[in-house]
Order: sequence, then structure tokens, then C-alpha cells
Amino acid sequence: MSYLFKEREQAGIKLAETLKIYSSRSDVIVLSISSRGVITAYAIARSINAPLDLLMIKRLVSPHDHVSTLGALSSGGHHLLNETLIKEEGISRQQVSEIEKQGREELARREKLYRGMEPQLNIRDHVVILVDDGSHTGLSIEIAIASLLGQKPKEIIVAVPVISRENADKLTHASKVVSLLQFDSMPDRVSWYETDDNINSEQIQELLAQSREYKEKDFEIPAF
Repeated sequence: MSYLFKEREQAGIKLAETLKIYSSRSDVIVLSISSRGVITAYAIARSINAPLDLLMIKRLVSPHDHVSTLGALSSGGHHLLNETLIKEEGISRQQVSEIEKQGREELARREKLYRGMEPQLNIRDHVVILVDDGSHTGLSIEIAIASLLGQKPKEIIVAVPVISRENADKLTHASKVVSLLQFDSMPDRVSWYETDDNINSEQIQELLAQSREYKEKDFEIPAF
């Protein structure tokens, strides 16, 4: 098995090197769109001295194989569906509605679990650096961007360690896409990360709490 990166923190540190122009600016916010992506996003936030927050995204998977991506939901209420795949797999509208309902309930649960009573950071007139630990289909990033546009950010920068060129080209509402590796198609038999980097809700809460104090103390990423 080949690996593209040793761990998510390492990928975040390397990505941060390409984002130095955003260092220590009061109008920059780093947003992670996945739980494991928090590790990558936190490394970026620490490196450029910016606050970190979460944008909850729920991937919707096929009831047939529980792997294929039917679409995605955001905690802001936006959704994006892969209508072609839904038709190919013969999934009914009733099934899609139920999958979406379950997805919204899961998003609400995660929002409360990870954020507690803390409100989301205000992104209006801010540069948002949108981070995930990688992108297979680009759907999660697309729905994240769609949910942010209504909040009128100054600029949206997508930062992911690995993405296909096709998916990067689809992100037309992003000012730029920053990545370490881009492929014409994702290679077979390659895992993105050597370490699994499991992270639990308490660790996510700790990273967010540390980030809220980013001006007062140095960051320290806890062991995962």
C-alpha cells in the first residue's frame, strides 16, 4: 500500500506554507468541513495565526452499498444531490427524503456535540479558508461553498491536501483552490494517510477552544 502523506497534521502544515499571505490577518477565518479535517485545518490555523471553526457537512450515501455518494447536506440548510447516481441506482424520492431527514438529524447532533453553545464565527466580509483532509467527489466542498455564499464572505479559499483536477475545476465560486497534489483521476491502491488520525468529540472541542484563544497563547495539537 502506498501513502500520499504520513498524517493529517503534516498535510496541514505543508498547506499552510502556501497560505502565508493570510498570516495574522484579522479578516481571515479557517473552517473545517469534516471531523478528521479539523486536524488539517487546525494545523493551518495555528501556522497562520487565524481562528478555527466548523461548518458541518453530512455526506449522503446510497442505501444499496453505503459507500456511493448521493449528495451532501450543510448545517446551514443547503443540499446538493447527485441526480444521475440516484437515477442509476433506482432510488425513489421517498427514499431520498428519508436519507435527507436522517442526515439533518445527524448534523444537528454533531453541531451540538462539537460546538455546544458556542455560535459559529461571523464570516461576513472575511476571507474564509475552507479545509478538508482531501476530496474524492468534491460534493462536500461544493455544498460548503454554497452555504457560505449567502453569508457574504469577502473571499473563499479552498485548501485540501489532495483533489482531482476535475473536481477542483468545478469549484468556480472559490477564489482559488490550494492543494498539495492534484490528479487527473484518483490513483488506485493508494491511501491518502499512513496514520488513521482518529479524533473524538472531546478533542474537537479542545481544538476549537484553543483556537478561540489563538491570540493569547501558542497552539499545541494534542495527541490523537
